[in-house]
Amino acid sequence: VPREVFPLAITAAKTVLDHDLVMIPFDLEAAGVGRTVFAYPGTFVKLAGLVNGHGPEIVSVERLMDAIRDSKNLISGHNTTGFDFVALARHHGLDLRSLIGRSFDTDLMVRLDDPPRSGRDGISAMPKGYYGLDQSSPRYGGPAKSDDLSRLAKRYGGYDMIPDDDPEYRSYLDGDIT
Repeated sequence: VPREVFPLAITAAKTVLDHDLVMIPFDLEAAGVGRTVFAYPGTFVKLAGLVNGHGPEIVSVERLMDAIRDSKNLISGHNTTGFDFVALARHHGLDLRSLIGRSFDTDLMVRLDDPPRSGRDGISAMPKGYYGLDQSSPRYGGPAKSDDLSRLAKRYGGYDMIPDDDPEYRSYLDGDIT
């Protein structure tokens, strides 16, 4: 997520850390939505993308893991603690403890800045998708998502069936990290 999208998040991250790190926003596209990360039997992470000094780039999972393992990098993204880091830990051996003090989840920052109101029986009264990137990014001055991934999944018969080289699929990932 670009710096201008969540200025509160960037400020908070820099305050917590006692040295200046290079922020590496990233995202994954996976073989399933609605399937748990732990139950998927095959290659779960289909595409990986990050933003480096040259802009957004689709990279191999191995290259992404190298960027994450590099201790000078602050790794950021949206819902990384709820999905991306878990997928990388489960399927690619990411040591989650190595991210303590140098990971940043904009989903958590949005929830801290605009906490969910409690509804009936303590269930959040926020509208569905309220904290998702496609709704929260525009509220903080960023762009809305450019495409609907479920449409591609329907066209190809499932998220795991979308070809990795499909231009719309790659564009969707690019939109999540820029």
